[in-house]
Amino acid sequence: MLTLLFATIAAAITPTPTQTPISIDGVFSESSWDSAQVIDTMYGYAPTSGDEHQDISARFLIDENALYVAIAVTDLDPTSLNAPLVRRDTTNDNDWVGLLLDPYNNGVSAFAFRVNPRGVQADGIFIEGKSHPVMMSLSWDAVFQSAGVITEDGYRVEMAIPFRSLRYPAIEKQTWGVAVLRKQPMPWTVRTWPFISTEKSGFLTQMGTLGPFSTPKQKMKIEILPTTTAIANDLSTDNPNTNLDAGVGLKLGITSGLTLDATINPDFSQIEADEIEVTTNTKVPLYLKEKRPFFLEGLDIFNTPLEVFYSRAVVDPLAGTKLTGRAGKWQIGVLSALDQAPAASTIQSDYFSGDSRNSWDSDDTDDAMSLTDIVRGRRTIGEGENYGFIVADKQLFKGDTRLYNRVIGLDVDTRIGERYTLV
Repeated sequence: MLTLLFATIAAAITPTPTQTPISIDGVFSESSWDSAQVIDTMYGYAPTSGDEHQDISARFLIDENALYVAIAVTDLDPTSLNAPLVRRDTTNDNDWVGLLLDPYNNGVSAFAFRVNPRGVQADGIFIEGKSHPVMMSLSWDAVFQSAGVITEDGYRVEMAIPFRSLRYPAIEKQTWGVAVLRKQPMPWTVRTWPFISTEKSGFLTQMGTLGPFSTPKQKMKIEILPTTTAIANDLSTDNPNTNLDAGVGLKLGITSGLTLDATINPDFSQIEADEIEVTTNTKVPLYLKEKRPFFLEGLDIFNTPLEVFYSRAVVDPLAGTKLTGRAGKWQIGVLSALDQAPAASTIQSDYFSGDSRNSWDSDDTDDAMSLTDIVRGRRTIGEGENYGFIVADKQLFKGDTRLYNRVIGLDVDTRIGERYTLV
């Protein structure tokens, strides 16, 4: 117990500055790795908690462009590895190592980066109270480099995470929350650094710290994504029926913490298809994962204890704007989207009482448009203590008909002792 207590208190690591170019090949051949501070002990998280393991090491380097991570696993027979070449974000059943990064170190959310022994990437957003360190949404995608090498006694992984792929405070000296994770499917085990107790409330609030270190001053970033799709029918005739559809998206990095997104007639045709859902005898609304880039940026900011904003309710946006990020001690999210194909409600009666419920059925939504406006603010006070508000307004337009749904809410998320959270 004394060992675990010391590990919890002393869970801090400083990335070593490097001037040597780092080749992301999984070999660790650069001399800078030899001088980096080493994490050489990990702790059981599941199915057992707290047992120590010295079969893994992790190191961090930093330069003016990126954070570099090297992780080596040294206790495995390579023939026992579950490490196929699979698509990105489909490595959950594989062996993998990774980390959680909380640049604001406030225990609200963290960026997740994972790599399997073949170098296949997975990334997502961990939201405290809504996610599991292994089972979380991996819809968010970042630009980062990775490589994996299988060795005689395990495997090695290298990552380069560019600062431009992250949101972080606009301050000179940074100290981020960090956790290193290893997942093994056979036997199923999850290990972490530092020690994360399953007997305490919150995962992110128990993470270690990475820093202090300096980051480059962020320049304004502009990304423009024009799209054009065309469909042609009856090509065998002299006058084929063609349909040309054009749109454009804009992403503007105002600061390292604030991002503005805007889109006109976005094209989501290349987004991964949704999982098959049963739509008959529906007693609860269908819930589909958000995978569309415009909505993914800063989506965690709109999270509330009782979900008010469900982004997939905006089905086919004709235009939209969104400002997300941080201003001072506040997380802010402002979104406005004009939907040209609003969805009907899937629940139109109370299945317990049999009474009808107010809803927008298909007669209301056919040939209608809707405007969704959301304003969300959240502030962290202390460790794992958050206060926020949300204002949501959705209006349906169809001829002279105007329907609306308006919600104003306040929320609090605070810890009571070590084991309980009041929401």
